[in-house]
Amino acid sequence: MLSQISWPAFISGMAILLSLYYAYVAVFFYKKEIIAFLYLLSGRQPVTDPAKTGFVPEPAYTVMGSARAHREAAEEELQFGPSDNPDEDGNDGTFNNGIAEASAEVAALFSGMMSECRTLIRVINESGESKENFEMLFKILVEKYPELGEPPYRQQVTEMLLEESEGQFPFELSADELESYWTNH
Repeated sequence: MLSQISWPAFISGMAILLSLYYAYVAVFFYKKEIIAFLYLLSGRQPVTDPAKTGFVPEPAYTVMGSARAHREAAEEELQFGPSDNPDEDGNDGTFNNGIAEASAEVAALFSGMMSECRTLIRVINESGESKENFEMLFKILVEKYPELGEPPYRQQVTEMLLEESEGQFPFELSADELESYWTNH
């Protein structure tokens, strides 16, 4: 039976079968690359739907902006924190600002409390709530942020509340009252 098939027929048959096999493998494993190549040949832009493809196209703008030429900084100009040697800094090895010394977590808490205090001021101002309601809401904030009961944070929150609420509340606030809210929670 094999003697009835000629060599040219065998070679052409094998070429057809191998071509079909490699075409199937190429389509199955390299479908995206083939489609991109076809779009490249046609000169059209492919329509991308991030919901279907999971591919998010790169924006035409850059997030960081363009790169600028820079000069090299001397080693003395690079300062990442206080020196290990207090004599080099000109101080006792601590930061001058109490908040800068805190961890990033406490700084984030402080920022959150300041934001919530500003919201509280706006709500009390817009709704005309009583002093008792302000006291209750502020005590809730104090309980929510117990880490900020230390003097530098407490003092800054108190000062901000006094400055921003002045003339906006239907009642008067004093620094002593705010201090009592911190201590009596």
